[in-house]
Amino acid sequence: MDAFTLGLVLKVTLIPVLGGMAYQEMRDRFPLWARLPVQDAPVAAARASPPEVELARPLPPPPND
Repeated sequence: MDAFTLGLVLKVTLIPVLGGMAYQEMRDRFPLWARLPVQDAPVAAARASPPEVELARPLPPPPND
C-alpha cells in the first residue's frame, strides 16, 4: 500500500511540477517562442482523397557494350 501511495503522489505532484518547470525554462530561454507562426495544413490537401498508389515500372535493360 505504501508503494502505491508513493507512486500516486509522484504522479499527481512531482510529474506536473517538473513539467511546469520545463515549460518555464523554455519560456525564459526563448522569449519569442510563443510568437512563432504556426502553419496549418493546406485546405486542398486536407479535403483531397488519399493518393493513388503508383505502380512500379520495371527497370530498363542495361545498355549493350
